[in-house]
Amino acid sequence: MQLWPLLVVLASYVRAREREKFSEQLWIEPFQDGKLLAQFEFLTVLNDIPRRPDTLSTEDSSQHYTVVPLALGQILREYSVTELHLSLNAGKWNYKTWGVPLVPSVASGAELWAWMGHTHNETTEIIDARWHGLTNALAGLFCASLGSMDSRRTITPDVAFRPEGDLPIDYPHSLRYATLPSENVCTENLTPFVKLLPCKAHAGIASLLNPHRLFDADWHGMSITVRWLENTGIELRLGFGAIMDPVRLSEDSMRRGKSIGWESILF
Repeated sequence: MQLWPLLVVLASYVRAREREKFSEQLWIEPFQDGKLLAQFEFLTVLNDIPRRPDTLSTEDSSQHYTVVPLALGQILREYSVTELHLSLNAGKWNYKTWGVPLVPSVASGAELWAWMGHTHNETTEIIDARWHGLTNALAGLFCASLGSMDSRRTITPDVAFRPEGDLPIDYPHSLRYATLPSENVCTENLTPFVKLLPCKAHAGIASLLNPHRLFDADWHGMSITVRWLENTGIELRLGFGAIMDPVRLSEDSMRRGKSIGWESILF
């Protein structure tokens, strides 16, 4: 099969009332073994700052968003999360053939780490309780077993996992990290993921997210990254990637009586 060259598709860019910006792109890359990477990325930037931890004891102000997903925004504010990294993957990444991945976490299972703001007098027990609340909230949002990330599976690294964004300097932050190697990403996780997008799967490149293709891939994974950049605002990056086999998928398309093109093969 003839492979098409590296292709980057910039699908759309939206600015909502100067406070929110949204863009999306689809990256398609062929590898030497004939496999193809399809990497979807949805980026939202909110001109705002993380919620201060000394306000957690009072009722939060009403949040009105246009493109930022309200459900995720409420969780971040409820637990004073400044930075968050969540990944859910299935399959084994072939570094020898596929090289360095576009996303940093490709290991099978679930991985979660977060920087949470807190006051100077809050104890470790209070911070741990906040982490427990965060994992349970994310578990409910993404239909995953993240609530199992209890104290037995959670650590606080001193050197690794430095923040990728900025942390406000007027109050301290604590890091929590946990993994669930047996947790796999499936269609139950993709549905709430798509619901976080401004147009769901009705428009843009999200309309190409075909679960039958994506979950039949050699490797697939989704990621949610939130960080605060002092000169930019809160950055929310949603990603979904899959390593697909065009030969196998084209044979499936032929059996279904579909025309053979890269759109029908991948999506």
